Amino acid sequence: MILEEALEALARTGLAPWAGAPAESLPLGKQRALQVARALCGRPKLLLLDEPAAGLRGDERRELAELLVNLRLGGLTMLLRSVRSGFVSEVADRVTVLDMGKVIAEGTPTEIRENEAVITAYLGTATADGLLGAG
Repeated sequence: MILEEALEALARTGLAPWAGAPAESLPLGKQRALQVARALCGRPKLLLLDEPAAGLRGDERRELAELLVNLRLGGLTMLLRSVRSGFVSEVADRVTVLDMGKVIAEGTPTEIRENEAVITAYLGTATADGLLGAG
């Protein structure tokens, strides 16, 4: 039963071809997918992810985003914490932005990208000389 669940989780995360490989022999992106597979074995109602794309490069990051989107579309609820706005925009359907521990915006990724409070908090404000200054 445990082996069946593990193989199902590997298949769900696209790792079935690496089922017999030691985890440490996998590339970093596959190791992240393996961490997700491990979590799926517990049949979570909510999956908490803290900086899942940290250290991943372009293709690895895109593959992880695709995996998370597929899991979300399959009905899995996730709470993702990440400073990578592009990654969040790819994965999330709703975003909450915090600044200094306070919620400053909530909405879709598009709404968040256009939100003045988010722009000011994370990019600063335009100054007379055209440079960005602290918000």
